[in-house]
Amino acid sequence: MEKSDLNPRLDWPALKLELEELTEQELTEESIDGWLRRWTELAYQLIEYATLVHLATMVDTRDTEAQERYRQYIDTIDPQAKELDQRLKQVLLDSGIVPEGMEVPLRQMRGEAELYREENLPLQAKLAKLGMEYNEICGNWSVEWEGQQLPIAALRRFVENNDRIVREKAWRMGADRMKEDRARLSEIWQEMLELRLQVAENAGFDSFTDYTWQSWGRHDYSPQDAKTFQQAVLSVVTPALSRQLSRRSDSLGVDSLRPWDLTCDSEGRAPLQPFADAAELENRTGEVYKRLDERLGNWVSEMSRDRLFDLANRDGKAPGGFMTVLPQRWQPFIFMNAVGMSADVRVMLHECGHAFHVYQTGELPYMQQRDVPMEFSEVASMAMELLAAPYLTADNGGFYSAEDHARDHTSQLEYIIFTWVMIAIGDALQHWIYANPEQAKDAANVSAKYLELFRQYYPDVDTTGIEDEIAWNWQRVLHFFLYPFYYIDYGLAQLGAVQIWANSLEDEKQAVTQYLSGLALGGTATLPQLFETAGARFGFDEAIFGNAVELIEGRLAEMAG
Repeated sequence: MEKSDLNPRLDWPALKLELEELTEQELTEESIDGWLRRWTELAYQLIEYATLVHLATMVDTRDTEAQERYRQYIDTIDPQAKELDQRLKQVLLDSGIVPEGMEVPLRQMRGEAELYREENLPLQAKLAKLGMEYNEICGNWSVEWEGQQLPIAALRRFVENNDRIVREKAWRMGADRMKEDRARLSEIWQEMLELRLQVAENAGFDSFTDYTWQSWGRHDYSPQDAKTFQQAVLSVVTPALSRQLSRRSDSLGVDSLRPWDLTCDSEGRAPLQPFADAAELENRTGEVYKRLDERLGNWVSEMSRDRLFDLANRDGKAPGGFMTVLPQRWQPFIFMNAVGMSADVRVMLHECGHAFHVYQTGELPYMQQRDVPMEFSEVASMAMELLAAPYLTADNGGFYSAEDHARDHTSQLEYIIFTWVMIAIGDALQHWIYANPEQAKDAANVSAKYLELFRQYYPDVDTTGIEDEIAWNWQRVLHFFLYPFYYIDYGLAQLGAVQIWANSLEDEKQAVTQYLSGLALGGTATLPQLFETAGARFGFDEAIFGNAVELIEGRLAEMAG
C-alpha cells in the first residue's frame, strides 16, 4: 500500500445526507433487505476512510500530518457518525423485523443501542486521542545497541541469545528505556481510567466491568466465568508450566530462572533465523498455506499482489501486530513488526488466520453479520498457527530444516502453556483494576498488583532485584490502555484452537473444512455454536484445560524422544 493510499478523500456532508435519508425510510419485510445492504455500503465508505487515516498514524508515528488528520476525524466526523449509527440501529430495532441470519447480530445491536449516550461521545474522543499518544510514546521506544539505534522490539532477538550475559543486558536495556516514559504513561493511565468510569456511569452502570461486558457483546459468558478461567489456569496450567520450567532450568544448568531465561533455546543453541527480510516472510508464508489448502495460499497471493502487508519493524512504527479490514473492498491488511525471529513467523500465521476469516465472511450481505465475536475471531488466528505448523519445513516452501522445525514446534507448544498463564494474569489484573478503580488510578498500585499476580502465576521465575522492572511491565501491554478486558479472548480462543489442532491430528482435511465452515458463519451464531461448527467446545473449566494440557505435554514428550 502506498503512502498516498493512507490519505484518502471523503465527502462527509454527502455521505451524511445519504445516511440521514436512510433513517427516514419506513421498513417493511419487502424493503429491509435493500435497506440493510445500502446501510452496509454507506457505512463501509466511512469505516474504510477511518481505518486508513488511523493506519497512517501507525505506520509512521512521527507523521504529524497523519496525526492531525486522525484527530480531525475523531473531533468532527466520528461523533456525528456515531449519532447516525445509533439512529439507524433504533430504526431497525423499532421495526421489529428480524431478517434471516440477523437474530444474533440484533442481540448485539440491542446491547449497543442501550449503551449509547450522546454525552459519552466527547469522552470517547478523548480516550482515542490518549490512545494515539500511548502509541506514539511506545513507537518511539528505541535504544543504542553496539553503536546501532534499534527499536525496542528488535531487542527480542538478543533476549533469545544463547549467552546469558547478552540476554540480561538486552532485557535490562529494554526495561530501562520504558522506565523513561513511566511518569507520562501513568498520567495517561489515570486520565483513561477516569474517562472510562465516567462513560460507564453515564450509561447507567455502577461497574465498568459490566459496561464493557455488554460493549463487547459477551452474552454467552459472565465476569464470574472469567474468574473460573483464571482459577482453572492456576490449578491446571501453572503446574504444567512449573514442570516445563523445571526442565528448562536443568537444561540451562542454572539454579534459578530469570525473566531473560524464558525464551532462549534451553539447549544453548543460537536463536532460529527463519527469514532474512519481510519479503521472504511474505513469500514463504504463501507457500506454506498453499500446501495446507489451496484456497488459503490463493488468499495470501491476493494480499501480496494488492500490497496488503506492512511487516518489517522500523523506527517510528507503532508497536504490535494486527489485521484490520478495508471494508469497501472487503480485503484484509496485516501490520506487524518482524525482526527475523521464529516468533514473527507465528505472528504472521496468526494474522493470516484473521485475514482468512475476512475472506470467508465476504458472502454475508450485511455488515452486522460480518461482525465476529472476539473470542471466536481469535480461534481463526490461533488455530492457523497450529494447522500450518506441519508445513513450515523448507521442503514445503517453508522456513526450517527438519531439525529446526522440531525445535520451533516444541517452542510453539511450550509457549501455549506460557501464554495461558500470561493471559490469566492480564485478565485478573483488569478485574482487580475495575473492581478497585480508586486504587487503580495510581499506576503504582496497579504495578504492585501486577507483581503480586506475576509471583502467584509464575512461582518458578526469580524476580530478586528486578521487582520494580517486573511490576511496571504491564505498561507495555497495549490492551490495558487501548482495549480494556480484551485479553481473556485469547485464552478462550486458544482452547478452541488446540481442539481444532487435535482434530487435525486425526483428519487434517476434515479439520480444515470444519474450521472454514465455522469462519463462514461470521457473527450469525452464538459462541457455543461457532465453536461447535469449527469442531470445538466453548468452555473455560478445569476439565477442558486438562484435556488441552494433556495433549500438549504428550506431544512434547513424543518430540523429546
